[in-house]
Amino acid sequence: MRGQSEFEAFLSPLVEFNQGWARHAAALIYLLSRKNFIPPSKTESQFSRTHSFDCGAAWANFANQATAVGWTAHGMSGFELEKARTVLSVPEDFTVNYRDRHWAQGRRRTPAGCPAAAPKAERPFANR
Repeated sequence: MRGQSEFEAFLSPLVEFNQGWARHAAALIYLLSRKNFIPPSKTESQFSRTHSFDCGAAWANFANQATAVGWTAHGMSGFELEKARTVLSVPEDFTVNYRDRHWAQGRRRTPAGCPAAAPKAERPFANR
């Protein structure tokens, strides 16, 4: 959440352009998935073929719920994956789902609050 000490750590893996606008979001969220699991009635860990799909489903539901309650969720892939793993201390058995699995959450802003270089479609917190 913006205003908490961890916010800068979550912001730092973003590419410079995304940092410019995402620093105004209420929250920055990284979606992780565990690559292995122990199925019911088993004792050995196995690869989860659906971990990325499950993350996509979680993202879709989160974005839909955000919209339903008047917020905006903007997925982005413009961040340094390895930096995110390091800064956020992501365990080896987890994946940072990089294709639209990192997002900024917040209320919409006026266009004046968005970077001038951002095309209209890329102004997630601006009224359109």
